[in-house]
Amino acid sequence: MRHRSRPGFRPALEGIEARTLLSTMSNLLSHSQAKQAAIASQAATDPDALPPNPLYFPTGQPTRHEIARQRFVAKFAGPFTVGAGRFSSEAQQLYLRGSGGSNQFLHGDTQLAIITPTDPSQPLGGSMSLFDRNINTNSSLGFELTANPATDLDSAGRPVRLTITQLDSNVSGGVYAGAIAEGTVEIRYKPSAPRSRKVFSQGTALVTIRAQIYTAGTGSILRNTDIDPGGPSQGGPNR
Repeated sequence: MRHRSRPGFRPALEGIEARTLLSTMSNLLSHSQAKQAAIASQAATDPDALPPNPLYFPTGQPTRHEIARQRFVAKFAGPFTVGAGRFSSEAQQLYLRGSGGSNQFLHGDTQLAIITPTDPSQPLGGSMSLFDRNINTNSSLGFELTANPATDLDSAGRPVRLTITQLDSNVSGGVYAGAIAEGTVEIRYKPSAPRSRKVFSQGTALVTIRAQIYTAGTGSILRNTDIDPGGPSQGGPNR
C-alpha cells in the first residue's frame, strides 16, 4: 500500500504589528518608577537633617489635660539590703524589692539597685524597674537614677532621695515604650536587727515615686478590646 504524502510544515517566526502599551499598564509602570525614585531619594536623606519626631519629642507647653495625663504616683514596700560593693570603685550597694501600685496600674512590683562610689565627690547611680502585674498590658517601666552624696543621704549613708534622669529604654515596654520621664524617688527605711552576715543594714523600705511620664499612646493593646477581631460576617472589618 502506498502511503499518502503529507505537505511539510516547518515552524517559522512571523512579525507582528507594533502596538502602543495599554494606558493602564503605562500608568502602573509610571507610578512604580516614581515610587522607587521616592524611596531611593528618602534612603539618601541625611537622618541628622530631619527634625525630631513630634510624637516622641513634643515641643511647646502641654495643656492641663496633658499634664494630668502624665502625672505618675506610685508607692511600694518591701525588703532592702545594704552591703559591700562588687568592685573596688564601689563603697556599698543598696538593693530593694517591693510590691505596691500606682495611679496608672493597680498592682505592681519593683526592684531597685543603687551604687555608692568610693569617691565621695561622685554622685550615686542606679536603676529602678517597675512591673505591672496585669500581664495583659505587657507593660514595664524603668528609671535611671542619681543622688547627690552631699544632700540626698541619711546618717547611715543610704539614699533617701533620688532624681530620675531618664527612662531606661532597655526595661521600659508596652504602654511605656518610647516614653519620656522626669521626677523623684523617695525612700524611708525601717532597719531591723539582727543583721545578716556581711550586711551593713537591712529591713523594710517604703518607696514613693512622683513623676511626669509622657507616652505616645500607641503601646497599650487593651485599648483595642472593644474592636471585634472577626470578619465581615461577625461585624469585623472587610479583608
